[in-house]
Parts: sequence; C-alpha cells; structure tokens
Amino acid sequence: MATKKVETAKAVKVAEPVKTAEPVKAVESVKEVKAEAVKAEPAKTAAPKAAAPKKAAAKKATVKKTNDEKTCNFYIQYAGAQFSYDDIIARSKEAAAADMGKRVSSVKTIDIYCKPEERAAYYVANGKIAGRIDL
Repeated sequence: MATKKVETAKAVKVAEPVKTAEPVKAVESVKEVKAEAVKAEPAKTAAPKAAAPKKAAAKKATVKKTNDEKTCNFYIQYAGAQFSYDDIIARSKEAAAADMGKRVSSVKTIDIYCKPEERAAYYVANGKIAGRIDL
C-alpha cells in the first residue's frame, strides 16, 4: 500500500488595503491616463533659439476708428423739464473756459453735478475752477 502525504494548509496573511491620501478614481480610457500623465510632468523649457533676421514687414493701411456716430441719447427729465446730457456738458465746458479766460480745449477734465430740482448743474474743471450753470 502506498501512503499518501497530506499537506497541511499553512496560514497565509492577507494584506490589508493600502490607505492613500488621495482617493483613487476610475479610469475610463487610455487617453485619459495619458492626458493626466502629461499634466503631471513639469514643463520643460526650451533653449532660446538664435534670432532669425527680420524680414521687411509689409506696410498695412491703418484704419483709424472715429466715434462720429452717436449710439446713445441721454436726457434728464424732472418736473416737466427735459435736460440733454450733451448740452449740459458743452455749456459747462464753455462756462469753465470763460472763467479761466482760455479756450474750451484747455478744459482737460470736468466733473459735473446735475441738480434738476434746483435747475442747475455744478462743475469743477481741471480740479481748480468751480462754477454753476442754469439749466
């Protein structure tokens, strides 16, 4: 008779799952894996190329845009009266220029405070000259 050797089962340790700081997400395709790998790699800088001689640039006709067309009309209406935005600005600039004794083109900046209840607009031109115009 032949005797059979019986092997006893050895105790095998089961590895515990590894815990990571980042959650693992499922990958849908190989393209996605490649794209993430490319993003993860630091960008390499290329050595600067020698400057190629510049060719004479073709002259292009420059078109200067002008704002000749009005796109908005602005009016202030109060107590049955109507005041035009453009009229208030023009009259304020003229009054400021007259106060300075100079031309209207000398007015570089102008701040206008419109008070329709007083039927007046107050202005400060070039940060120095202050005045009032009646509407």
